[in-house]
Amino acid sequence: MGYVSSNKPDIFVSYAHVNDDATARSGPGWVTSFVSVLKSLLAMKLGRNDAFDLWMDHRLAGNDATTPEISGRVRDTALFLIVLSHGYMASEWCRQEMKWFQQEVGRRRKAGAPTFVVEFDKTERPEPLVDLLGYRFWVDDRLCKAPRTLGFPRLREEGDERYYDLLNDLCHDLVAELKRLKGSTDEGRALPAGDDSRPAVYLAEATDDLDDLRDEVRRHLTQAGLRVLPEAEYPREEYAYRDAVGATLARSTLFVQLLSQVTGKKLAGSTKRVVALQHECALQRGLPVLQWHSRDLDPDGVTNADLRRLLTGPSVVTTDVTEFKELIVRRVGQIIAPKRPDPKVELDVDRLVFVNAEETDDQFARRIAEMLSKRGIASIVPARCGSPEKDREFLVTSLLGCDGLVLIHGTNPEWLVRQWDQFRKVKPRRTSALKAVGLCEGPPPTKHICELVLPGAHFIDCRTGLSEEQFDRFVSCL
Repeated sequence: MGYVSSNKPDIFVSYAHVNDDATARSGPGWVTSFVSVLKSLLAMKLGRNDAFDLWMDHRLAGNDATTPEISGRVRDTALFLIVLSHGYMASEWCRQEMKWFQQEVGRRRKAGAPTFVVEFDKTERPEPLVDLLGYRFWVDDRLCKAPRTLGFPRLREEGDERYYDLLNDLCHDLVAELKRLKGSTDEGRALPAGDDSRPAVYLAEATDDLDDLRDEVRRHLTQAGLRVLPEAEYPREEYAYRDAVGATLARSTLFVQLLSQVTGKKLAGSTKRVVALQHECALQRGLPVLQWHSRDLDPDGVTNADLRRLLTGPSVVTTDVTEFKELIVRRVGQIIAPKRPDPKVELDVDRLVFVNAEETDDQFARRIAEMLSKRGIASIVPARCGSPEKDREFLVTSLLGCDGLVLIHGTNPEWLVRQWDQFRKVKPRRTSALKAVGLCEGPPPTKHICELVLPGAHFIDCRTGLSEEQFDRFVSCL
């Protein structure tokens, strides 16, 4: 019994029988084992073993002719799953199925039904599958040796964890698509391709050494209810690649990128590298950017100047991976949260905040002052009079007259300590205590840690940009 349509198959598995040869090991072949685990996962996610109809032909050998039954199932099935391999491309009958697939993909992709490509080995994609997102079940983890297929000839006790991670990813995506198609069937109309109201995160293509980590981040975001883009591979020529990235970014809420000390691959016939180009496109579109690299990576040791600038940019954080995944979800929530209408506020003459910053952080201080002004709170930012005496006089006057104090930690923790020492000297001359003190960690995210600890002060985390919500507690105490 089908899940999408009761009398039609849900998933058609197209594969080469040479990849399911059981002689290489005791027990079933690779494809049969793969499909068996996949069916168990699908049953768990859909609730019953008979909740869906997955079809694969165990009879069709390399010299057998395709049958009208197979042709009909290809045309009736809701989703296509191709186990792509050298054997698949060498099979005459697989190529015949490919022709049917090509016809169906052209029709069904317009209606939003994708083809799922499982890569058994490192095989050049045929034209109909070039732009489709694949699940790579092979790894190139042996120096100067050919890539190996995960779980072949048998699953290893250690080292094949990625096999199950990929299977879980594939199962999750299959279920999501089946539910979408069932919803369109139940409503009696076809949903257009890409009709997905979930917030979308552009998870940038990463260098090969970060593939496993990128998959881990992708799984977390998907489980958090976010849509992860891109959903298809891009052409490798620069202009076509740039156009494809731009079109995907236009549908995205946040650009996320994992970085390492590896510069990454160049595009065909270009000096541009994939890592840098994606970031460049995101900046051109003005999309919010969040990047990550390991704490163990020292950017000063990276010889490539462009990559070093990328690693030390203002959008880079160096938290542990678990915290970074949660940070992505929080950031999307902040971006999509309904904007509060600017209230008609009256100036509160009883609240004056001194936003104190080093000269290099003046622009950030003014942004905080503008945010406070929208809340009806007056503020002062440091004056740059050109004379040390006048600058000091302004500083003392501001410290004496303010009701709240915000100290911005940019890149110089020593400045922060000196400013607090200056306030301690001025404090005996004040007529009342400060109502609130805020220690604001401003950009960049990567910096020397400030050792200043002030009991009762509000920690305001703006390392990746100004966040009005981070100031709520500080303002409430004024």
